[in-house]
Amino acid sequence: MKTFRFFLINALLSAAFSAMSQKLILPDVKIYTLEGSTASASSIDAKNSTTVLFFWNADDNRSIEQLRLLNEEYENQIFSGKVKIVGICTNYSCTMQSIRPLVSGLAIGFDVFIDRNNDLKRAMNIPVLPYTMIIDHALDVHRYSGYCNNIVGTIMDLNNNGMANISDKR
Repeated sequence: MKTFRFFLINALLSAAFSAMSQKLILPDVKIYTLEGSTASASSIDAKNSTTVLFFWNADDNRSIEQLRLLNEEYENQIFSGKVKIVGICTNYSCTMQSIRPLVSGLAIGFDVFIDRNNDLKRAMNIPVLPYTMIIDHALDVHRYSGYCNNIVGTIMDLNNNGMANISDKR
């Protein structure tokens, strides 16, 4: 009887921990705006709409290509105000003075922050850049590590159909 209780408790705890691990809680890590002021990563509001966190590196062509793609769709209003995009540059080799002209040259229309010391990247266990996190209204997270060919279609499917209907569309 004791072993049955032990296994039952372990099964319930593991189920609860796995369900909790799929919810996104942004850590309270200091990030910087393009103007140089500090902000907290936990202040990024992902509760009211589908939010896309896009981690990129200014030295990586694949990151810049995906950043341009997201910006084009954002400017064309294909997301029609239902999707919020936040770009987070994780360069520690570049200074803010070199990232700001890059962002203005690409005419990025969404919010861009700088993770100067890679604290946010480490806190969220991001292995490879570019890295995309799609967060729906219920704070469920869908992650793409590396370059994703159909990120816009995936974001639209998630926004229209919910997290359960998304498959890996690389």
